[in-house]
Amino acid sequence: MNVFFALILCFLLLGCTEKQEPPLESSAVETLGEPLRVCPSRALIIVPPEVHGQWKAVRIAVYDRETGHEEVHTAHIGEEFKFGDAGLSLEVRNFLPHFVMNGLVMTSASNRPENPGTQIAIHDEGEEIYCGWLFSLYPEAHAYEHPRYVFNLVDFFPSEQDDLN
Repeated sequence: MNVFFALILCFLLLGCTEKQEPPLESSAVETLGEPLRVCPSRALIIVPPEVHGQWKAVRIAVYDRETGHEEVHTAHIGEEFKFGDAGLSLEVRNFLPHFVMNGLVMTSASNRPENPGTQIAIHDEGEEIYCGWLFSLYPEAHAYEHPRYVFNLVDFFPSEQDDLN
């Protein structure tokens, strides 16, 4: 496994030696299962074998600044839910229980929830207006500044858990 990570890091380092910036394209996701949709970037998201398929859902709080009302939504990884005004939705793309980032590589250091992070995309009338990460321990980190709504990762559920309420 360590050889795999070393090869990926070498590939990334060798790819960075060119003077010209590559065009922005979807980042790669390495998993044991189906490819997942990811954000446009040059980052590589690696879901380690010990994490892949071990987490099924997250709970995200959506706070409306105008009304002062907060709704909490539970969504399976890979699902999308509607919130607020008509046309707004949030898609849960990935979950890493022990999020770590080394250069352009994002992965999970273990399957323990040491630094839980979920990758989300926000859509308005079907158009993606944001894609990034929410962290339960650091809600301010990389926080998306929507003019009306605030988003927070408040919980996460392992695959073996049946009740999501």
